[in-house]
Amino acid sequence: MDLLTLILEIILFLIIFIIILLLIFLYVGLDINIFLNKKENDFKGHIEVKWSFIRIFSKNFPDIEENNKNSKNNKDSKNKNNKVNNKINTKDTDDKSSNDEKKENNDKKGKKGKKDKKGKKSKNKWNEFKTLFPLIKINFWDIIDLIKSILSSIELKSFKTHLILGFSSPVDTATILGYIWAFSAAPNMHKSFSLSAEPVFNREIMNFKSEISFKINLLKPALKIFKLLTKKSMIKLILKSRKLFKND
Repeated sequence: MDLLTLILEIILFLIIFIIILLLIFLYVGLDINIFLNKKENDFKGHIEVKWSFIRIFSKNFPDIEENNKNSKNNKDSKNKNNKVNNKINTKDTDDKSSNDEKKENNDKKGKKGKKDKKGKKSKNKWNEFKTLFPLIKINFWDIIDLIKSILSSIELKSFKTHLILGFSSPVDTATILGYIWAFSAAPNMHKSFSLSAEPVFNREIMNFKSEISFKINLLKPALKIFKLLTKKSMIKLILKSRKLFKND
């Protein structure tokens, strides 16, 4: 019995310790930094997610390594296809006309069949989607509360964006830049916010440089989600919507 109680105490201690760690993680929240830069046809971006001083996620886009891999794979597949096509082209050309007629007939039949199938699928999808309406109605205000808690948990640390804009008409350029300057006048009074725009009247252009940094506290949204998951109607809504999107 002493050994069993000791094991149970250790398990209970571990559970409490994990819960405390989880609450600390949710309370501290995540720091998200986004950097965007577009100059002519060159676009670069970087996103970074941190918990306290620990980097959880970091991504550059476009990803150069992934692009190189994709280009290599495309080249290999093209070479393989060319080899296969060269082998196929050794067949006689006399049977091409009859095959083309058969293909045309099959394509016409196939198109009709596809249209009928699409029509049936869209009707079935709409009928399935209509079954979600009563569940959405029941959980509507709870979902709104969740969205509000997420928005209230976001703290904007820094927003700095510089735009370089030019349109085909100088009048349009001046008008749009005027709206941007008017809109940004009040927010620019805050230290954490900076939105500026530079006009270009002699050509069409849209360049920008942006740095956005914000923090999100995950504790409130997590508690709201936990509360929502205790409702049977919400679980039904999640399961039904999951099935609906899986069928797509």
